[in-house]
Amino acid sequence: MLFIAGYSDKNKKLILIEKDSIKLDLLKLFLKIFWEIKAINDKKYIAISKHLNEAGKMLGGWIRYFEKNQARKITGLE
Repeated sequence: MLFIAGYSDKNKKLILIEKDSIKLDLLKLFLKIFWEIKAINDKKYIAISKHLNEAGKMLGGWIRYFEKNQARKITGLE
């Protein structure tokens, strides 16, 4: 989806990135469940969590960027 968002209309990018953020949150939830039921060990859980958290930070930054730009358009600052 992020690949698609990169080539999408500006108005659709925020929606696509928000959907990706929801999917990432689901991945984090499933990872935690796998760890809790001992399907993966602590080392793997930590390693995967680091990558997912970094991706979450990037997605959050993009979401804030697009929300800020949309707010500017609404208020006429752009």
